[in-house]
Amino acid sequence: EIQVSLVWKELLDERAVGLELQRVPARRSTAAAASEPRPAQGAPGPERLFTALVLDQPARWQPVSAEDVADHVRDPSLRRVLAVIEQARVAIGAAPTPAQVVTRLQEEGMGSLVSELAQTAHTVSAKEQAFRECVQRMRTQFGKQQLASLQERIHRAQQAGDREEMGRLLQAYQVQIRALPDSKLETAAAAGRRVESDGVSGG
Repeated sequence: EIQVSLVWKELLDERAVGLELQRVPARRSTAAAASEPRPAQGAPGPERLFTALVLDQPARWQPVSAEDVADHVRDPSLRRVLAVIEQARVAIGAAPTPAQVVTRLQEEGMGSLVSELAQTAHTVSAKEQAFRECVQRMRTQFGKQQLASLQERIHRAQQAGDREEMGRLLQAYQVQIRALPDSKLETAAAAGRRVESDGVSGG
């Protein structure tokens, strides 16, 4: 822990690192780009913007971190950036700057990704509103994935004739529906009624 703290405290030459932030996009050669992990270009919009806004101001993460919103980030590069931000916060007892995160991840070939995320955050005008919308969209996406998984498990239980398991899964399905935002509730509830109907007819 002491060693980690010392490593982070050595990354305080902000002027030099700031210059590095500006140079990274301009000097990326084809060979360097090929050697780096792909900068999550195909990652879903909410995940990428969520990570960019946490990088911009790590304190935004705190009100939602207890709900494991970051666990909904599927892209491994973005997950790594979030992990380093949290590690740095614990190690130095303060929020790391984007420049410090760039320096930390440069050795892993991800400095340009962090630089791009920092630039993305700078293009957002209403950052707090954008962050709340990202969290909402990520929760909705995760909820829909959970519902799809439950539907598949209910179908398997129905085929197996396991009424006890079906009852348990149907209850879980209804709980998941209620957790969705109102805009998605009606569609999901209709799907839930179909699932229940199938379950009853299958029994």
